Amino acid sequence: MAMYFKKKNTFLELSDNGEFDWQSEDKKQLLCGMMMTACDVSAIAKPWEVQHKTAKLVADEFFEQGDLERLQLNEQPMAMMDREKKDELPKMQVGFIEVICLPLYKALSESFPWVKPLLDGCRRNLEQWKRLAEQVDMGLTWIDHEFIEKPVERNKLEVISKITLNPKPPAPPGNFPSPPK
Repeated sequence: MAMYFKKKNTFLELSDNGEFDWQSEDKKQLLCGMMMTACDVSAIAKPWEVQHKTAKLVADEFFEQGDLERLQLNEQPMAMMDREKKDELPKMQVGFIEVICLPLYKALSESFPWVKPLLDGCRRNLEQWKRLAEQVDMGLTWIDHEFIEKPVERNKLEVISKITLNPKPPAPPGNFPSPPK
């Protein structure tokens, strides 16, 4: 994503002005980078049931990372990784789609018509996320995934830390590895 943000404006300007020179090596690399990002975020364009489930699974992973940051590093995690802000996820998804996905898929679909289904799927999901964000604003919650409600427990964190710090468990007493032949 860092590369996308670094080169996004250049790509969008070239696309908007119709100035894309496909023979230029630097423009080919720019396009390749934009296509990689389009592939990376393509779950946002899948049918709603798949997109919604994928977003919740990604949220699970992000929230677990945020829990670890809070417990291990005593740091406040980024909003998208903060389980305490889980109900803001629909609004975050709306922002993600509006800032990253829609401009990218729009620009790509203007040069490559076969990308238009991704743009259309992205627009449909944007409406779904907006609807969920409105429900949250009315005091309803959209989270119904069993793991999002459960923060990482301290004992699980200790196990994860030990595995990370000592990836090889010690050999049980009396069992010695065979010498190499």
